Amino acid sequence: MSFAAAYAYTPTPTPPEVISNESPLPSAWGMERLAHATFQHVGQDLHIVDENGQSLLVKGYFLNDTHTDLQLSNGMAFRADWADRLSMGSGDVAQTASAPSQSIGTVKTLNGEVSVTRLDGSHAILKIGDTVHQGDVLETGSAGSVGIVFLDGSNFSLGGSGKMILDEMVYDPAAQSGSADIGVLSGTFAFISGQIAKTSPDAMKVTTPSATIGFRGTSGSGQVGPDGQTSIVLIRDPDGTIGEIVLVTPAGVFTLSTVLQVAQVSIDPALPVIVQVMTAAEFQQQYGSVTSALPAANTPGTDPQQFLEQAADPTPDTPPPDEAPQD
Repeated sequence: MSFAAAYAYTPTPTPPEVISNESPLPSAWGMERLAHATFQHVGQDLHIVDENGQSLLVKGYFLNDTHTDLQLSNGMAFRADWADRLSMGSGDVAQTASAPSQSIGTVKTLNGEVSVTRLDGSHAILKIGDTVHQGDVLETGSAGSVGIVFLDGSNFSLGGSGKMILDEMVYDPAAQSGSADIGVLSGTFAFISGQIAKTSPDAMKVTTPSATIGFRGTSGSGQVGPDGQTSIVLIRDPDGTIGEIVLVTPAGVFTLSTVLQVAQVSIDPALPVIVQVMTAAEFQQQYGSVTSALPAANTPGTDPQQFLEQAADPTPDTPPPDEAPQD
């Protein structure tokens, strides 16, 4: 079913399962199901409807001004700020269409169908050249991908069956200050950090269900699996330099500083983070498609395959011949 058809189609409603705000979600409501569900603000309650029309009513979720994370049966949590954002413009708080907020980026690459949901609850199918705005929720079809250049020059791409929230993007080029936070709920993604990452070590980050990823002037690719597990791999910047990725997890803080060094975060917060090095072939198989969707890989004169090979080149930089060490 296309996105356009999906918006016109309403599944036959079934009576919702009802839980209190203090209770963990039933085991059938996992991270993947929540990531692609519809969230509705109904009075003081949160109504969650999955893609098949099955629903869950969280009683009293909106009773207080501060909302709590939705606790899952496997020990993970669906972030309250994500639930709040996904329920905006719906149910009892539906808003009339208004002028969009200031653009924070532009769609430069696109494959398949990619939808956007604005803060006012309106939906659209994205096209190349469209602008995106703070608070937008982007979702790709199974064969879709989208690549965006943000206002600070950073690149971000999202692969098939992915969903992300553009939580924050603020940049003042005159003051050389800013911050960015992108929530990835599901799917593969890739990034090249821009000017914001140079202003402060913690200025640009990606938040997933199981980790917070900080970029220190670098590039990388990652994946949020069906249960919310996160993988992130460091790659070489287009100019050949190598930065750092800082991963904050319940198991501790981990730094990636070597090309193709990858960290894997389990869905179980009690399990350790696994850090190892993948091969270039493994990188291309797992992340080649989404990395090729980066706008930087599609600029005139750039060969996407050469872009991938350079990104995954683990060879240490060597000094020029006249600077080579002497025997």
